Amino acid sequence: MIFSENRDDLRQFYVDVWRKTKNSENLEPLEAIVSKIIEMHSEYHSLLDNSETAKSKEFSPDLGEGNPFAHMGLHIGIHEQLTTHRPPELKGLYQKALLKLQDPHEVEHLIMNCLAEMVWVSQKNGIPFNEKKYVKCVKGNIKNL
Repeated sequence: MIFSENRDDLRQFYVDVWRKTKNSENLEPLEAIVSKIIEMHSEYHSLLDNSETAKSKEFSPDLGEGNPFAHMGLHIGIHEQLTTHRPPELKGLYQKALLKLQDPHEVEHLIMNCLAEMVWVSQKNGIPFNEKKYVKCVKGNIKNL
């Protein structure tokens, strides 16, 4: 259900994965990835414990509220990119950053800043995602470590 365009369905997917994780239920492969991401974000656990709140909560960047579902979605995107080797340079950059930072979650956040920016530019301007600029951004973030 994670590929649904319905916000409530997408959010319910996260809630269901969290419930299954807490109950030690079997997880599908995608659910296992999402479960690991949720486990890394203890600040989201209480939200995911309440399905109705999770589905209805509005997040306002103007009030300094990040959207946890968008945040976790970016983590999922990075996992997919690393698994599919697209862009091809990303896995090597990830490994290079991991050697320096020694924390996979922190490395994902380093990459996530670039991914979020590139997705925003692409959507705002109605243009295709620019992998070259994305890789350049990630390289720049790693260089600045």
